[in-house]
Amino acid sequence: MSSTTHVAKEINVDRQRALGIYYTPSSVAKILASWAIQTPSDTVLEPSFGGCALLSSAIERLQELHAKNPESQFLGFDVDPEAFVHLKGLFAKRDLSSSFFKSDFLLSTPSSFKVTAVIANPPFVSYHRMDKAQREIVSDWREKNSPRFPLTASLWAYFLVHAMSFLKKDGRMAFVLPSAAVSSDYAKHVIKAVSEKFRRIRIFQVQQQFFSDSGADERAVIMLAEGFQSSQGSQPLYFSALDIEDLQSSIDQKNESSVSPKNFEEANLIVQKLKEAGLCIQLGEVGSVAIGEVIGDTKYLAKPLADWKLLGIARDHLKPLLTRTRQAKGLTLSDRDLLDPHFPYLFHPKTARAQAVAAYLEKYPLAKREANATFSKRMHWYLASYETTADAFIGSLCHDSPKIISNTGKLSCANGLYKITTIKKSWNALLVAASVSSIFRWSAECHSRPMGAGAMKLEPSDVRKLLLPSISEKLSTSGEQLLKSLDDKIRNGKLTEAIDIADQVLFLQTNILTTVELEIIKTSLAHLQQRRKKKVQ
Repeated sequence: MSSTTHVAKEINVDRQRALGIYYTPSSVAKILASWAIQTPSDTVLEPSFGGCALLSSAIERLQELHAKNPESQFLGFDVDPEAFVHLKGLFAKRDLSSSFFKSDFLLSTPSSFKVTAVIANPPFVSYHRMDKAQREIVSDWREKNSPRFPLTASLWAYFLVHAMSFLKKDGRMAFVLPSAAVSSDYAKHVIKAVSEKFRRIRIFQVQQQFFSDSGADERAVIMLAEGFQSSQGSQPLYFSALDIEDLQSSIDQKNESSVSPKNFEEANLIVQKLKEAGLCIQLGEVGSVAIGEVIGDTKYLAKPLADWKLLGIARDHLKPLLTRTRQAKGLTLSDRDLLDPHFPYLFHPKTARAQAVAAYLEKYPLAKREANATFSKRMHWYLASYETTADAFIGSLCHDSPKIISNTGKLSCANGLYKITTIKKSWNALLVAASVSSIFRWSAECHSRPMGAGAMKLEPSDVRKLLLPSISEKLSTSGEQLLKSLDDKIRNGKLTEAIDIADQVLFLQTNILTTVELEIIKTSLAHLQQRRKKKVQ
Protein backbone atom coordinates (compact mmCIF):
# COMPACT_ATOMS: atom_id res chain seq x y z
CA MET A 1 0.00 0.00 0.00
CA SER A 2 1.45 3.30 -1.00
CA SER A 3 1.70 5.93 1.70
CA THR A 4 2.25 9.66 1.70
CA THR A 5 2.79 12.61 4.00
CA HIS A 6 0.42 14.71 1.93
CA VAL A 7 -2.75 13.39 0.34
CA ALA A 8 -3.44 14.20 -3.28
CA LYS A 9 -6.62 16.21 -3.69
CA GLU A 10 -7.86 13.91 -6.39
CA ILE A 11 -7.12 10.21 -6.61
CA ASN A 12 -7.82 8.09 -9.65
CA VAL A 13 -10.20 5.53 -8.16
CA ASP A 14 -9.39 2.78 -10.67
CA ARG A 15 -5.66 3.21 -10.10
CA GLN A 16 -6.18 3.29 -6.33
CA ARG A 17 -8.16 0.05 -6.36
CA ALA A 18 -5.71 -1.71 -8.70
CA LEU A 19 -2.66 -0.85 -6.58
CA GLY A 20 -4.41 -0.99 -3.20
CA ILE A 21 -3.41 2.59 -2.40
CA TYR A 22 -4.61 4.05 0.88
CA TYR A 23 -2.43 6.85 2.16
CA THR A 24 -0.95 6.54 5.63
CA PRO A 25 -1.38 9.52 7.98
CA SER A 26 1.97 10.95 9.07
CA SER A 27 0.93 10.58 12.72
CA VAL A 28 0.57 6.81 12.26
CA ALA A 29 3.83 6.63 10.29
CA LYS A 30 5.67 8.30 13.17
CA ILE A 31 4.26 5.83 15.69
CA LEU A 32 5.36 2.83 13.62
CA ALA A 33 8.82 4.23 12.86
CA SER A 34 9.45 5.15 16.49
CA TRP A 35 8.51 1.67 17.64
CA ALA A 36 10.33 -0.30 14.93
CA ILE A 37 13.61 1.65 14.93
CA GLN A 38 15.45 1.31 18.22
CA THR A 39 19.11 2.14 17.49
CA PRO A 40 20.99 4.55 15.18
CA SER A 41 22.41 1.58 13.25
CA ASP A 42 19.04 0.00 12.42
CA THR A 43 18.36 -0.74 8.75
CA VAL A 44 14.87 -0.50 7.33
CA LEU A 45 12.83 -2.19 4.59
CA GLU A 46 9.72 -0.52 3.16
CA PRO A 47 8.26 -2.99 0.61
CA SER A 48 5.71 -0.54 -0.89
CA PHE A 49 6.96 2.92 -0.08
CA GLY A 50 4.45 4.88 -2.18
CA GLY A 51 4.23 8.47 -1.00
CA CYS A 52 7.10 7.95 1.48
CA ALA A 53 5.30 8.79 4.74
CA LEU A 54 6.85 5.79 6.46
CA LEU A 55 10.28 6.48 4.95
CA SER A 56 10.11 10.12 5.98
CA SER A 57 9.21 9.18 9.55
CA ALA A 58 11.96 6.54 9.58
CA ILE A 59 14.56 9.13 8.55
CA GLU A 60 13.35 11.46 11.30
CA ARG A 61 13.57 8.63 13.82
CA LEU A 62 17.14 7.76 12.81
CA GLN A 63 18.10 11.43 13.01
CA GLU A 64 16.63 11.58 16.52
CA LEU A 65 18.87 8.64 17.41
CA HIS A 66 21.85 10.51 15.87
CA ALA A 67 22.47 8.13 12.98
CA LYS A 68 25.44 9.40 10.95
CA ASN A 69 24.06 8.64 7.48
CA PRO A 70 20.39 7.62 7.81
CA GLU A 71 19.65 7.86 4.08
CA SER A 72 21.95 4.88 3.42
CA GLN A 73 20.07 2.59 5.81
CA PHE A 74 17.05 1.80 3.62
CA LEU A 75 15.77 -0.77 1.15
CA GLY A 76 12.54 -0.14 -0.75
CA PHE A 77 10.27 -1.42 -3.51
CA ASP A 78 7.26 -0.07 -5.39
CA VAL A 79 5.60 -0.58 -8.77
CA ASP A 80 3.98 2.86 -8.97
CA PRO A 81 5.93 5.50 -10.97
CA GLU A 82 4.45 8.23 -8.76
CA ALA A 83 6.14 6.63 -5.75
CA PHE A 84 9.54 7.50 -7.25
CA VAL A 85 8.48 11.11 -7.69
CA HIS A 86 7.86 11.27 -3.93
CA LEU A 87 11.11 9.40 -3.33
CA LYS A 88 13.23 11.90 -5.26
CA GLY A 89 11.73 14.68 -3.20
CA LEU A 90 12.78 12.90 -0.03
CA PHE A 91 16.27 11.88 -1.19
CA ALA A 92 17.05 14.81 -3.49
CA LYS A 93 20.83 14.56 -3.41
CA ARG A 94 21.38 10.82 -3.48
CA ASP A 95 21.61 8.07 -6.09
CA LEU A 96 18.77 5.70 -5.20
CA SER A 97 19.33 2.95 -7.76
CA SER A 98 21.09 0.58 -5.37
CA SER A 99 18.52 0.86 -2.59
CA PHE A 100 15.10 1.48 -4.16
CA PHE A 101 13.69 -0.66 -6.94
CA LYS A 102 10.78 -0.19 -9.32
CA SER A 103 9.69 -3.77 -8.96
CA ASP A 104 7.02 -5.86 -7.30
CA PHE A 105 8.27 -6.76 -3.84
CA LEU A 106 7.13 -10.38 -4.23
CA LEU A 107 9.61 -10.82 -7.11
CA SER A 108 12.52 -9.80 -4.88
CA THR A 109 14.87 -12.07 -2.96
CA PRO A 110 16.92 -11.05 0.07
CA SER A 111 20.57 -10.35 -0.74
CA SER A 112 23.37 -9.69 1.71
CA PHE A 113 21.46 -6.58 2.80
CA LYS A 114 19.09 -7.86 5.47
CA VAL A 115 17.37 -5.39 7.77
CA THR A 116 16.64 -5.00 11.45
CA ALA A 117 13.23 -3.42 10.87
CA VAL A 118 10.36 -3.60 8.40
CA ILE A 119 7.77 -0.82 8.34
CA ALA A 120 5.03 -1.27 5.80
CA ASN A 121 1.59 -0.40 4.55
CA PRO A 122 1.17 -3.13 1.91
CA PRO A 123 -1.41 -3.16 -0.90
CA PHE A 124 -5.00 -3.78 0.17
CA VAL A 125 -5.88 -5.76 -2.95
CA SER A 126 -8.22 -8.73 -2.49
CA TYR A 127 -7.71 -11.84 -4.58
CA HIS A 128 -10.80 -11.25 -6.72
CA ARG A 129 -9.52 -7.74 -7.62
CA MET A 130 -6.01 -8.83 -8.57
CA ASP A 131 -5.23 -8.41 -12.25
CA LYS A 132 -3.62 -11.11 -14.38
CA ALA A 133 -0.07 -9.96 -13.68
CA GLN A 134 -0.64 -9.83 -9.91
CA ARG A 135 -2.13 -13.33 -9.89
CA GLU A 136 0.80 -14.68 -11.88
CA ILE A 137 3.25 -13.14 -9.41
CA VAL A 138 1.31 -14.58 -6.47
CA SER A 139 1.18 -18.01 -8.12
CA ASP A 140 4.93 -17.96 -8.74
CA TRP A 141 5.58 -16.89 -5.15
CA ARG A 142 3.42 -19.72 -3.82
CA GLU A 143 5.32 -22.29 -5.86
CA LYS A 144 8.60 -21.13 -4.36
CA ASN A 145 7.41 -20.69 -0.76
CA SER A 146 4.59 -23.23 -0.23
CA PRO A 147 2.60 -21.10 2.25
CA ARG A 148 0.01 -22.60 4.58
CA PHE A 149 -2.58 -19.95 3.82
CA PRO A 150 -5.00 -20.28 0.86
CA LEU A 151 -4.59 -18.85 -2.63
CA THR A 152 -7.57 -16.54 -2.03
CA ALA A 153 -5.61 -14.43 0.47
CA SER A 154 -5.32 -10.73 -0.28
CA LEU A 155 -2.06 -9.20 -1.45
CA TRP A 156 -1.15 -7.80 1.98
CA ALA A 157 -0.80 -11.36 3.32
CA TYR A 158 1.90 -12.20 0.80
CA PHE A 159 3.79 -8.98 1.55
CA LEU A 160 3.65 -9.66 5.28
CA VAL A 161 5.02 -13.20 5.06
CA HIS A 162 7.59 -12.37 2.35
CA ALA A 163 8.97 -9.50 4.45
CA MET A 164 10.18 -11.96 7.09
CA SER A 165 12.78 -13.33 4.67
CA PHE A 166 14.51 -9.91 4.70
CA LEU A 167 14.69 -9.67 8.48
CA LYS A 168 17.70 -10.24 10.74
CA LYS A 169 17.47 -12.23 13.97
CA ASP A 170 15.74 -10.22 16.73
CA GLY A 171 14.33 -7.83 14.12
CA ARG A 172 11.00 -6.01 14.28
CA MET A 173 8.08 -5.57 11.88
CA ALA A 174 5.43 -2.85 12.04
CA PHE A 175 2.59 -3.23 9.54
CA VAL A 176 -0.58 -1.34 8.71
CA LEU A 177 -3.12 -3.99 7.67
CA PRO A 178 -6.78 -3.98 6.62
CA SER A 179 -9.58 -5.12 8.93
CA ALA A 180 -9.52 -8.46 7.09
CA ALA A 181 -6.39 -9.24 9.11
CA VAL A 182 -8.63 -10.01 12.09
CA SER A 183 -11.90 -10.92 10.40
CA SER A 184 -11.19 -13.15 7.38
CA ASP A 185 -10.76 -16.92 7.49
CA TYR A 186 -7.46 -16.90 5.62
CA ALA A 187 -5.98 -14.31 7.99
CA LYS A 188 -5.89 -16.85 10.84
CA HIS A 189 -3.37 -18.92 8.90
CA VAL A 190 -1.32 -15.87 7.94
CA ILE A 191 -1.11 -14.52 11.50
CA LYS A 192 -0.25 -17.99 12.79
CA ALA A 193 2.62 -18.28 10.29
CA VAL A 194 4.00 -14.95 11.45
CA SER A 195 3.47 -15.51 15.18
CA GLU A 196 5.52 -18.72 15.04
CA LYS A 197 8.58 -16.64 14.09
CA PHE A 198 8.42 -13.86 16.71
CA ARG A 199 8.80 -13.61 20.45
CA ARG A 200 5.84 -11.25 20.74
CA ILE A 201 3.10 -10.02 18.41
CA ARG A 202 0.54 -7.36 19.26
CA ILE A 203 -2.41 -6.63 17.00
CA PHE A 204 -4.37 -3.41 17.47
CA GLN A 205 -7.80 -2.95 15.91
CA VAL A 206 -8.19 0.81 15.45
CA GLN A 207 -11.72 2.19 15.31
CA GLN A 208 -10.79 5.56 13.85
CA GLN A 209 -10.71 5.66 10.05
CA PHE A 210 -7.20 6.34 8.75
CA PHE A 211 -8.07 6.45 5.08
CA SER A 212 -11.14 8.69 4.82
CA ASP A 213 -9.15 11.24 2.80
CA SER A 214 -8.68 8.53 0.18
CA GLY A 215 -12.43 8.01 -0.02
CA ALA A 216 -12.13 4.60 1.66
CA ASP A 217 -14.29 3.11 4.40
CA GLU A 218 -11.52 0.69 5.36
CA ARG A 219 -10.35 0.66 8.95
CA ALA A 220 -6.83 -0.31 9.91
CA VAL A 221 -5.21 -2.97 12.01
CA ILE A 222 -1.71 -2.32 13.34
CA MET A 223 0.54 -5.34 13.79
CA LEU A 224 3.75 -5.05 15.81
CA ALA A 225 6.04 -8.09 15.82
CA GLU A 226 9.33 -8.22 17.71
CA GLY A 227 12.07 -10.73 18.47
CA PHE A 228 12.34 -12.45 15.07
CA GLN A 229 13.63 -16.05 15.42
CA SER A 230 14.65 -15.39 19.03
CA SER A 231 12.23 -17.88 20.60
CA GLN A 232 9.72 -20.62 19.84
CA GLY A 233 7.09 -18.15 18.74
CA SER A 234 4.09 -16.81 20.62
CA GLN A 235 0.36 -16.31 20.60
CA PRO A 236 -0.67 -12.92 19.21
CA LEU A 237 -2.17 -10.46 21.69
CA TYR A 238 -5.21 -8.52 20.51
CA PHE A 239 -6.06 -4.98 21.56
CA SER A 240 -8.57 -2.31 20.63
CA ALA A 241 -7.71 1.36 20.11
CA LEU A 242 -10.22 4.16 19.68
CA ASP A 243 -7.98 6.46 17.67
CA ILE A 244 -4.35 7.36 16.96
CA GLU A 245 -3.83 8.84 20.43
CA ASP A 246 -5.24 5.72 22.06
CA LEU A 247 -3.07 3.54 19.80
CA GLN A 248 0.07 5.33 21.00
CA SER A 249 -1.03 4.95 24.61
CA SER A 250 -1.75 1.23 24.16
CA ILE A 251 1.62 0.62 22.51
CA ASP A 252 3.39 2.41 25.36
CA GLN A 253 1.54 0.35 28.00
CA LYS A 254 4.15 -1.73 29.83
CA ASN A 255 2.04 -3.88 32.18
CA GLU A 256 0.47 -6.08 29.55
CA SER A 257 -0.93 -8.63 31.97
CA SER A 258 -3.24 -6.04 33.48
CA VAL A 259 -4.52 -4.49 30.27
CA SER A 260 -4.88 -7.47 27.93
CA PRO A 261 -8.23 -8.76 29.28
CA LYS A 262 -9.65 -5.22 29.43
CA ASN A 263 -8.42 -4.43 25.96
CA PHE A 264 -10.47 -7.37 24.78
CA GLU A 265 -7.82 -9.94 24.03
CA GLU A 266 -9.62 -12.66 26.01
CA ALA A 267 -13.04 -11.52 24.84
CA ASN A 268 -11.84 -11.44 21.25
CA LEU A 269 -10.52 -14.99 21.45
CA ILE A 270 -13.87 -16.19 22.84
CA VAL A 271 -15.78 -14.47 20.03
CA GLN A 272 -13.44 -15.80 17.35
CA LYS A 273 -14.01 -19.35 18.60
CA LEU A 274 -17.79 -18.83 18.54
CA LYS A 275 -17.61 -17.58 14.96
CA GLU A 276 -15.42 -20.51 13.90
CA ALA A 277 -17.90 -22.93 15.47
CA GLY A 278 -20.83 -21.24 13.73
CA LEU A 279 -22.38 -20.22 17.04
CA CYS A 280 -22.20 -16.50 16.30
CA ILE A 281 -22.97 -14.78 13.02
CA GLN A 282 -22.85 -11.23 11.70
CA LEU A 283 -26.02 -9.24 11.18
CA GLY A 284 -25.21 -8.91 7.49
CA GLU A 285 -25.62 -12.68 7.11
CA VAL A 286 -29.33 -12.49 7.98
CA GLY A 287 -30.34 -9.04 6.79
CA SER A 288 -29.56 -6.08 4.56
CA VAL A 289 -28.75 -2.60 5.83
CA ALA A 290 -29.72 0.61 4.00
CA ILE A 291 -29.65 4.31 4.81
CA GLY A 292 -32.97 5.84 5.90
CA GLU A 293 -34.94 8.50 4.06
CA VAL A 294 -32.95 11.51 2.90
CA ILE A 295 -35.44 14.26 3.69
CA GLY A 296 -33.50 17.22 2.31
CA ASP A 297 -34.53 19.69 5.01
CA THR A 298 -35.68 17.82 8.09
CA LYS A 299 -36.45 20.94 10.15
CA TYR A 300 -38.82 22.21 7.48
CA LEU A 301 -40.41 18.92 6.49
CA ALA A 302 -40.60 17.01 9.79
CA LYS A 303 -42.30 18.44 12.88
CA PRO A 304 -44.46 17.31 15.82
CA LEU A 305 -48.21 17.21 15.21
CA ALA A 306 -48.81 20.29 17.32
CA ASP A 307 -46.53 22.37 15.11
CA TRP A 308 -48.26 21.17 11.96
CA LYS A 309 -51.62 21.99 13.48
CA LEU A 310 -50.53 25.59 14.05
CA LEU A 311 -49.55 25.75 10.38
CA GLY A 312 -52.97 24.46 9.37
CA ILE A 313 -51.66 21.20 7.91
CA ALA A 314 -54.18 18.39 8.35
CA ARG A 315 -53.19 14.97 9.74
CA ASP A 316 -53.90 13.18 6.44
CA HIS A 317 -51.00 15.13 4.86
CA LEU A 318 -48.52 13.74 7.40
CA LYS A 319 -46.64 10.49 8.03
CA PRO A 320 -44.92 9.43 11.28
CA LEU A 321 -41.14 9.47 10.82
CA LEU A 322 -38.54 8.04 13.18
CA THR A 323 -35.61 10.47 13.28
CA ARG A 324 -33.89 9.31 16.51
CA THR A 325 -33.82 5.97 18.29
CA ARG A 326 -34.83 7.59 21.59
CA GLN A 327 -38.25 8.32 20.07
CA ALA A 328 -38.92 4.59 20.51
CA LYS A 329 -39.02 4.10 24.27
CA GLY A 330 -38.50 0.35 23.94
CA LEU A 331 -37.57 -2.12 21.20
CA THR A 332 -40.79 -1.67 19.24
CA LEU A 333 -42.75 1.27 17.86
CA SER A 334 -46.04 1.35 19.73
CA ASP A 335 -49.03 3.69 19.56
CA ARG A 336 -47.74 5.23 22.80
CA ASP A 337 -44.55 6.25 20.99
CA LEU A 338 -46.42 7.82 18.09
CA LEU A 339 -48.70 9.75 20.45
CA ASP A 340 -45.76 11.37 22.22
CA PRO A 341 -46.19 15.13 21.60
CA HIS A 342 -42.58 15.38 20.43
CA PHE A 343 -42.73 12.53 17.88
CA PRO A 344 -42.00 13.96 14.40
CA TYR A 345 -44.34 13.67 11.45
CA LEU A 346 -43.15 14.02 7.87
CA PHE A 347 -44.82 16.49 5.51
CA HIS A 348 -46.16 14.10 2.86
CA PRO A 349 -49.19 15.77 1.26
CA LYS A 350 -51.65 13.81 -0.82
CA THR A 351 -52.00 16.87 -3.03
CA ALA A 352 -50.21 20.19 -3.32
CA ARG A 353 -53.49 21.90 -4.18
CA ALA A 354 -54.83 22.00 -0.65
CA GLN A 355 -54.78 25.64 0.45
CA ALA A 356 -52.69 25.15 3.61
CA VAL A 357 -50.29 22.81 1.80
CA ALA A 358 -49.77 25.19 -1.11
CA ALA A 359 -49.24 28.09 1.25
CA TYR A 360 -46.62 26.19 3.22
CA LEU A 361 -44.73 25.14 0.09
CA GLU A 362 -44.67 28.70 -1.21
CA LYS A 363 -42.89 29.85 1.95
CA TYR A 364 -39.78 27.83 1.09
CA PRO A 365 -37.19 30.13 -0.56
CA LEU A 366 -36.75 29.33 -4.26
CA ALA A 367 -32.97 29.84 -4.23
CA LYS A 368 -32.59 27.51 -1.27
CA ARG A 369 -34.75 24.90 -2.95
CA GLU A 370 -32.80 25.06 -6.21
CA ALA A 371 -29.50 24.69 -4.35
CA ASN A 372 -30.68 21.55 -2.55
CA ALA A 373 -29.25 18.46 -4.32
CA THR A 374 -31.81 16.16 -2.72
CA PHE A 375 -34.74 18.24 -3.89
CA SER A 376 -33.41 18.37 -7.46
CA LYS A 377 -33.59 14.57 -7.74
CA ARG A 378 -37.31 14.37 -6.99
CA MET A 379 -40.30 14.81 -9.24
CA HIS A 380 -41.88 16.81 -6.40
CA TRP A 381 -39.09 18.48 -4.45
CA TYR A 382 -40.83 18.23 -1.08
CA LEU A 383 -41.96 14.60 -1.37
CA ALA A 384 -39.67 11.97 0.17
CA SER A 385 -40.26 8.39 -0.93
CA TYR A 386 -41.39 7.17 2.51
CA GLU A 387 -40.56 3.49 2.04
CA THR A 388 -42.02 1.44 4.93
CA THR A 389 -40.96 -2.14 4.16
CA ALA A 390 -37.99 -2.27 6.56
CA ASP A 391 -38.32 -4.85 9.34
CA ALA A 392 -36.30 -2.84 11.84
CA PHE A 393 -34.21 0.28 12.41
CA ILE A 394 -30.87 1.00 14.08
CA GLY A 395 -29.35 4.39 14.82
CA SER A 396 -26.11 5.55 13.22
CA LEU A 397 -25.05 7.54 16.29
CA CYS A 398 -25.47 6.79 20.00
CA HIS A 399 -23.87 7.48 23.37
CA ASP A 400 -24.59 4.22 25.19
CA SER A 401 -25.03 1.21 22.91
CA PRO A 402 -27.08 0.88 19.73
CA LYS A 403 -30.42 -0.85 19.89
CA ILE A 404 -32.48 -2.31 17.08
CA ILE A 405 -36.10 -1.19 16.91
CA SER A 406 -38.74 -3.43 15.38
CA ASN A 407 -40.80 -1.62 12.74
CA THR A 408 -44.08 -2.76 14.22
CA GLY A 409 -45.75 0.52 13.21
CA LYS A 410 -44.79 0.08 9.55
CA LEU A 411 -43.37 3.53 9.12
CA SER A 412 -40.11 4.95 7.77
CA CYS A 413 -37.02 6.54 9.27
CA ALA A 414 -34.77 9.49 8.45
CA ASN A 415 -31.16 9.06 7.40
CA GLY A 416 -29.86 9.35 10.95
CA LEU A 417 -30.91 5.69 11.15
CA TYR A 418 -30.49 2.62 8.97
CA LYS A 419 -33.20 0.30 7.70
CA ILE A 420 -32.74 -3.42 8.33
CA THR A 421 -34.57 -5.94 6.17
CA THR A 422 -34.20 -9.57 7.23
CA ILE A 423 -33.82 -12.45 4.81
CA LYS A 424 -36.22 -14.57 6.88
CA LYS A 425 -39.11 -12.83 8.62
CA SER A 426 -38.90 -15.41 11.41
CA TRP A 427 -35.63 -13.73 12.41
CA ASN A 428 -37.18 -10.32 13.05
CA ALA A 429 -38.01 -10.65 16.74
CA LEU A 430 -34.79 -12.50 17.57
CA LEU A 431 -32.69 -9.93 15.73
CA VAL A 432 -34.19 -7.10 17.78
CA ALA A 433 -33.92 -9.01 21.05
CA ALA A 434 -30.27 -9.88 20.37
CA SER A 435 -29.39 -6.18 20.15
CA VAL A 436 -29.79 -5.99 23.93
CA SER A 437 -27.24 -8.75 24.59
CA SER A 438 -23.70 -8.14 25.83
CA ILE A 439 -22.09 -9.73 22.76
CA PHE A 440 -24.02 -7.44 20.40
CA ARG A 441 -23.08 -4.42 22.50
CA TRP A 442 -19.43 -5.57 22.68
CA SER A 443 -19.25 -5.96 18.90
CA ALA A 444 -20.70 -2.47 18.50
CA GLU A 445 -17.86 -1.06 20.61
CA CYS A 446 -15.36 -2.93 18.44
CA HIS A 447 -16.74 -1.87 15.07
CA SER A 448 -18.00 1.65 15.75
CA ARG A 449 -16.05 4.86 15.20
CA PRO A 450 -15.45 7.22 18.16
CA MET A 451 -17.07 10.64 17.88
CA GLY A 452 -17.16 13.80 19.99
CA ALA A 453 -18.80 13.82 23.42
CA GLY A 454 -18.06 10.11 23.83
CA ALA A 455 -20.51 9.03 21.14
CA MET A 456 -20.08 6.12 18.74
CA LYS A 457 -20.82 6.20 15.01
CA LEU A 458 -21.85 3.18 12.95
CA GLU A 459 -21.62 3.06 9.17
CA PRO A 460 -23.75 0.51 7.27
CA SER A 461 -20.67 -1.71 6.88
CA ASP A 462 -20.20 -1.62 10.68
CA VAL A 463 -23.83 -2.60 11.32
CA ARG A 464 -23.44 -5.64 9.07
CA LYS A 465 -20.60 -6.87 11.33
CA LEU A 466 -22.56 -6.75 14.59
CA LEU A 467 -22.80 -10.15 16.27
CA LEU A 468 -25.88 -12.29 16.86
CA PRO A 469 -26.44 -15.83 18.18
CA SER A 470 -26.89 -18.27 15.32
CA ILE A 471 -28.87 -21.08 16.99
CA SER A 472 -32.50 -20.01 17.37
CA GLU A 473 -33.97 -23.51 17.70
CA LYS A 474 -32.35 -23.94 21.12
CA LEU A 475 -34.26 -21.04 22.61
CA SER A 476 -36.37 -21.86 25.65
CA THR A 477 -38.89 -19.22 24.56
CA SER A 478 -40.03 -17.84 21.24
CA GLY A 479 -38.37 -14.78 19.76
CA GLU A 480 -41.65 -12.88 20.07
CA GLN A 481 -42.00 -13.74 23.78
CA LEU A 482 -38.42 -12.71 24.46
CA LEU A 483 -38.83 -9.45 22.56
CA LYS A 484 -41.99 -8.56 24.50
CA SER A 485 -40.25 -9.25 27.81
CA LEU A 486 -37.22 -7.13 26.88
CA ASP A 487 -39.39 -4.35 25.47
CA ASP A 488 -41.34 -4.12 28.73
CA LYS A 489 -38.16 -4.01 30.82
CA ILE A 490 -36.57 -1.24 28.74
CA ARG A 491 -39.77 0.86 28.69
CA ASN A 492 -39.78 0.68 32.47
CA GLY A 493 -36.17 1.83 32.76
CA LYS A 494 -34.76 -1.60 33.61
CA LEU A 495 -32.05 -1.90 30.95
CA THR A 496 -29.66 -3.89 33.15
CA GLU A 497 -32.34 -6.51 33.79
CA ALA A 498 -33.10 -6.63 30.07
CA ILE A 499 -29.41 -7.25 29.26
CA ASP A 500 -29.25 -10.06 31.83
CA ILE A 501 -32.37 -11.70 30.37
CA ALA A 502 -31.06 -11.45 26.79
CA ASP A 503 -27.69 -12.92 27.80
CA GLN A 504 -29.34 -15.73 29.78
CA VAL A 505 -31.83 -16.77 27.11
CA LEU A 506 -29.71 -16.24 23.99
CA PHE A 507 -26.25 -17.29 25.14
CA LEU A 508 -26.31 -19.25 28.42
CA GLN A 509 -29.40 -21.42 28.01
CA THR A 510 -28.35 -22.26 24.46
CA ASN A 511 -24.84 -23.20 25.70
CA ILE A 512 -23.24 -20.76 23.27
CA LEU A 513 -21.37 -19.20 26.22
CA THR A 514 -20.40 -20.36 29.67
CA THR A 515 -20.96 -18.10 32.66
CA VAL A 516 -17.21 -17.43 32.88
CA GLU A 517 -16.99 -16.53 29.18
CA LEU A 518 -19.96 -14.19 29.46
CA GLU A 519 -18.35 -12.40 32.40
CA ILE A 520 -15.18 -11.89 30.34
CA ILE A 521 -17.26 -10.37 27.54
CA LYS A 522 -19.11 -8.10 29.99
CA THR A 523 -15.89 -6.98 31.67
CA SER A 524 -14.36 -6.15 28.31
CA LEU A 525 -17.53 -4.33 27.25
CA ALA A 526 -17.53 -2.20 30.40
CA HIS A 527 -13.90 -1.24 29.85
CA LEU A 528 -14.44 -0.35 26.19
CA GLN A 529 -17.44 1.83 27.08
CA GLN A 530 -15.60 3.49 29.94
CA ARG A 531 -12.58 4.25 27.76
CA ARG A 532 -14.72 5.68 24.94
CA LYS A 533 -16.62 7.99 27.28
CA LYS A 534 -13.49 8.96 29.22
CA LYS A 535 -12.05 10.54 26.07
CA VAL A 536 -14.28 13.59 26.64
CA GLN A 537 -13.50 14.10 30.33
